[in-house]
Amino acid sequence: MASALIWQAPTTWTEQPGSPDWKRNYITNVDRVFKGQYKQMITVLPVQGMFMQDLGQNYRVDTVQLIAEQIDGIGTLRLSLSDWATQMNPIYECDWTEQQRPLIAHPRYASVGAKALTTTDVRHIAAWKNSCVASQLALKYDITDATGAVTSSPALSSNAQDYAAKCLSNGETYRVWLPVVRSKTYQYNPAFATPGGKSVGAPPGAPGGYYWVRGPMRPIWLRKYWELQTEYMGFDSPIDTSIYPT
Repeated sequence: MASALIWQAPTTWTEQPGSPDWKRNYITNVDRVFKGQYKQMITVLPVQGMFMQDLGQNYRVDTVQLIAEQIDGIGTLRLSLSDWATQMNPIYECDWTEQQRPLIAHPRYASVGAKALTTTDVRHIAAWKNSCVASQLALKYDITDATGAVTSSPALSSNAQDYAAKCLSNGETYRVWLPVVRSKTYQYNPAFATPGGKSVGAPPGAPGGYYWVRGPMRPIWLRKYWELQTEYMGFDSPIDTSIYPT
């Protein structure tokens, strides 16, 4: 009989040949078919989310269909169940997202990079960006004296010229690709969104060499159960835990 969580078909019902029908993939599904007296069956139907007693507490009822062959006669009950011990394990998928960053922040121009820029270089590059086109093409910057007269500087340093030449040919930004891991899990119980912004360890399936921040958990109602979606963003430099606490 039906209860709050566990349901069992009455002994007066007859399970039909070919039932239970097991389908195994990542999730195990079970279809069951019973026949009995329609008027009795309609009073003791299971509800979505109940366990079936003879299958154990891994299989919950997903769908229920009762067909009356005759109002005062036989009814046919079709049940579909899923293995929720399996479905509760998160599914992880890894993707990559593109970001644009200032070229001057590229490791090539960092203090230990192949073309490291000094503070003087950075100041001269800022002046070069504000100079006339002729000076920019000559990899020089304009100098305005006290009278307002404009002259060209000597050429930028070799490292600053490397940066300026790339700006002229490719622009002032470059692209990087960072990993994003998304997890999905499922449950019958009501779920509420939780905030993100937490520094965490690498989620399962994540590529190595990155630092991770967990985003918010978003619950989505799928008419039969909740899908819980969580996103993990990978970074290529250490996380500031004063901004993203653990």
